[in-house]
Amino acid sequence: MSFSDLEYFTLQGLREEEGNPELKKLYSYFIVDEFQDTSTLQWQNLLPLIENNLAQADPTNPKHSLMIVGDPKQSIYRWRGGHPEQFIDLSQGKSAELPRPELVTLGTNYRSHQHIVWLNNELYNFAAENLPNEDHKTLYKKGNEQNIHHKKNGFVSVEFLDKKQRDEDPKDQPYFLAIERIVKEQLLRGRGLGDLCILTRDNKKCTKIGGYLSEQGYGVVSEEALLIQNNPIVLALVALGYLSANPHQKRPRAHLGNLLYNTHKPEVTRMSFLRKITAHDLGEFHELLCELGIEFKLSQMAAMGLYDRFAYALSQFGWGQSDSAYVTQFMDWVFQYAKRPQATIWQLLAQWEQDKESLSLNSIGGQEAIQIMTIHKAKGLEFPVVIMPYAHESFNPTKVGHIWYPFLEEGFEKLPVRYSPSLAQYSPTGKEIDAGLRETYFFDTLNLYYVGTTRPTQELYILCDKLSNDSKSMSFNQVLKDFLIFKGLWREDLAQYSFGMLPTIETKIKKLPNTLSAPLEVVTPQQHPISMVPERRASSYWFDVGIGFGSLFHELMALVIQAEDYPEAIEQISRKYRLDEDQRQKAKALVEQTVRHTELSYLFAGDHEVFVERSIITPHGVLRPDRINMISANKAVVLDYKTGLAKVQDKDQITAYGAGLKAMGIEVEAHLIVYLREDPIVVNKI
Repeated sequence: MSFSDLEYFTLQGLREEEGNPELKKLYSYFIVDEFQDTSTLQWQNLLPLIENNLAQADPTNPKHSLMIVGDPKQSIYRWRGGHPEQFIDLSQGKSAELPRPELVTLGTNYRSHQHIVWLNNELYNFAAENLPNEDHKTLYKKGNEQNIHHKKNGFVSVEFLDKKQRDEDPKDQPYFLAIERIVKEQLLRGRGLGDLCILTRDNKKCTKIGGYLSEQGYGVVSEEALLIQNNPIVLALVALGYLSANPHQKRPRAHLGNLLYNTHKPEVTRMSFLRKITAHDLGEFHELLCELGIEFKLSQMAAMGLYDRFAYALSQFGWGQSDSAYVTQFMDWVFQYAKRPQATIWQLLAQWEQDKESLSLNSIGGQEAIQIMTIHKAKGLEFPVVIMPYAHESFNPTKVGHIWYPFLEEGFEKLPVRYSPSLAQYSPTGKEIDAGLRETYFFDTLNLYYVGTTRPTQELYILCDKLSNDSKSMSFNQVLKDFLIFKGLWREDLAQYSFGMLPTIETKIKKLPNTLSAPLEVVTPQQHPISMVPERRASSYWFDVGIGFGSLFHELMALVIQAEDYPEAIEQISRKYRLDEDQRQKAKALVEQTVRHTELSYLFAGDHEVFVERSIITPHGVLRPDRINMISANKAVVLDYKTGLAKVQDKDQITAYGAGLKAMGIEVEAHLIVYLREDPIVVNKI
């Protein structure tokens, strides 16, 4: 049962004549705060209690009252049920359930300094002329006549960034540079980083800005900006990790394909590109990478150790020259995990799925930090300095998905239809729906910027795209330009406009962060002789029967999908664990016995889809067979390697693997246990 269900059933109970009479008499005073974000269902739940309360009111001796506090201009949660129009109707006495209220408005702004109050009064009063709905228009005109308290001066800057710079710079670079310039100016004037807050429209932009500032050595505090899972290169590396374990997975290939399409701009449609990169044929996959100038082989990556395989991917895809703090943090996490005994790629990927929600960049300990958050999270807060980049949101309903369209046929009342501006030309009903969407979307978008520009107490910096002369889109930066034209301030050759005076900061001037920004440099295994060797390994450790030997052999056989893979697998393991020649020959002999054994050789012929160390989730726990060969669509052979003496539980273990597969609808043709202690090896068929 969802929270909405609870609200609905509560309402049904309250509406019953005999239902909850005591509850309706329990409260005499009601106070509802942030009413502009109250949903219709929430308000309907309160109404039975409030109506009963007010019906008992005595004007000469008031013991029953309702107080509602809010500002419809700060309604920014319509997407989760907020309905500001019910507040507007109530304030205008349009409620059928309640008497006309007494209105008390806050006429003085106690938060912001003079020029910030001035801008918000003037700008939104001007913008109100564009609001399609008359109630919304009146609200903004009457609601933006705030008086200034005692805080004089204040500073506002509006800057238009030239799009032409983006032909040479990365897409977000002009914003990064402008933000960093403002931060440096603030520090030189004596402010601490803790005085600064950057507000954006969505989490993705928080992430980009946070990553850039962290790389430049600034302390950053942000829930969204510092998570390394939000970085596209990190996600591509994880996708390649999955492909190195099982190259036929489509989802990881699609994740990788989306990034490559964005970075390499192939001359085909995105769908065509994704269709090709997710094709079952591995040859097509590698051919597509070659067309993009990427020399990369999944088989070569799969033959490497955990850290080395990600280093190889970084190098071959050209990401190794990146100084991304996110990539550095991810590689450090891989390095730390790879030091665990017997760590496999599947274990690493499973750990990533557990850790990814908490893995983030480390901010600079012991220092103040810049706050970065979405405008939604900043609601109700205030900051000495606010920077608002990307302030060019369109007022047209560009992000509307599906809408409900009346359809009184086949037993339906409404059908979900994907919204398009052409809906207005479809029918009178479509025109009405489109007009309503445009009204609410314009109002909600203007509300969002109103919340953002009313957060600062002393200084406000607005950064947005510079508009072309032929621009016809109604957007926030267009409103800013029109406002400056209206005030007689606009000049085509001027990019930055400022109002007011910078306040004096009466603190000791703080130095710029003295940090070293070191680029990430990836060195592939071929470029160095260094291997990561667990501390427990002695010269003969791996070939003593026991956990060490088992770990090495299992890791070795995980690289051997078909018989022809074993020479490269032996080479990789020998290099990784620095096997001497005698140990190398022992390992080789065991692998050759396994792949050439009369009862096993058909499993290494390359005719089957193979899963190595793949988890099977059952009601009794997670099982992990050493190898599964899919000999047909619904038939498999299970293989398990044992380095010790035969035990009774060996049979129980492998039959449990088979039971797990059977529960998935897969018939197990054979359960094979390979005992490696004997010479020659022994295969026990269950």
